[in-house]
Amino acid sequence: MAAKTLGDSGTGYSSDAARALIYGADNGARVSSNSRGATYVSCSNSFHDNAIDYFNEEGGILVFAAGNDGRDGEHHYPGCHPDVVGVGAVQQTGVRASWSNYGSVVDISAPGVSIYSTVPESKGSYGYKSGTSMACPHVAGTLALGWSANASAPKEDLLACLYGTATDILALNPDHLVGAGMVDAAAFLACVMGQAFPTDQPTHAPTHAPTDAPTHAPYELGVLGANDCPAGTAPVECVEECREAAVPYLELEP
Repeated sequence: MAAKTLGDSGTGYSSDAARALIYGADNGARVSSNSRGATYVSCSNSFHDNAIDYFNEEGGILVFAAGNDGRDGEHHYPGCHPDVVGVGAVQQTGVRASWSNYGSVVDISAPGVSIYSTVPESKGSYGYKSGTSMACPHVAGTLALGWSANASAPKEDLLACLYGTATDILALNPDHLVGAGMVDAAAFLACVMGQAFPTDQPTHAPTHAPTDAPTHAPYELGVLGANDCPAGTAPVECVEECREAAVPYLELEP
């Protein structure tokens, strides 16, 4: 499924982004690919933190681009969040792209330079793009491939296979942390297929009786505070939940 959270200008609201994650979790999404982010004073945003927790509690995996600032990504949110998979970009050789963020928040890297992809129809429908925005879907797609091949694989084991089979590129990037290495879809799939995961346990407990009540209690996003603002912007007054007063995210482009 696709959830559009950014406008035509490439910016949007964190409240909309949070709702998109909740919508995905409530409608069965198991992997979420997110090519967006902004630099925050701290790696936190009230709306989005709650949505991240919710998606993870539902058993899904969130994948985020690490950002294109060419520096330590410790403040590039949500990619810096400890409970998401932060993805950096490398060239075809495995060398980090000069503009890709790096550091301990990068969990794994993927190709992100001159990737052939869809572009607006006005620009020809297809074209070459670069950015951690292009690296992020490589990892999300690989994870989805794993669950497609072995639907009973536990989330933790899927992530262990992802990191454990990554190509070692440390020697190519001695001065920057680039995560576990460069994603290797073939090795990852072999790992997932070779694991003896339980198949007799349902993903969710069965419903015991019909009910008109929602499957989940109405989700509360919380409120915005001054610490939820990106660095360099004026603080935002706290607002009631679900109002579009969150600071815009910026499109991830190098």
